[in-house]
Amino acid sequence: IKDIHSAVESIPELRSLSGTLSKHITLSSELTKIVNERKLMESSRVEQEIACGPSRSENVAALKKLLLNPEVKEFEKFKAFLLFKLRYNDDREVPAMLEVLKEQSKSEALNK
Repeated sequence: IKDIHSAVESIPELRSLSGTLSKHITLSSELTKIVNERKLMESSRVEQEIACGPSRSENVAALKKLLLNPEVKEFEKFKAFLLFKLRYNDDREVPAMLEVLKEQSKSEALNK
């Protein structure tokens, strides 16, 4: 009987904990959905490599791939391009990448 009594007394606390857990799971699920939909892991990896990676040629290839990926949002592409521009200001690839970014922006605007 004591066990049943203590279990009944702890029900409000369990409900509270269950509600908190449910909120955290919902929040985590929504964040995961956004990260996957916006391809944030891919774009952040490219940004990290541009900022800290030693290989210019690998950064060029990764950025070109990111810019041409229709699943990556314009804002993410723009951030990566700006990082590249800041790091490699006078790079010969910058004008061509800017043109790709402009074309992608026009295409994305038409699809809205």
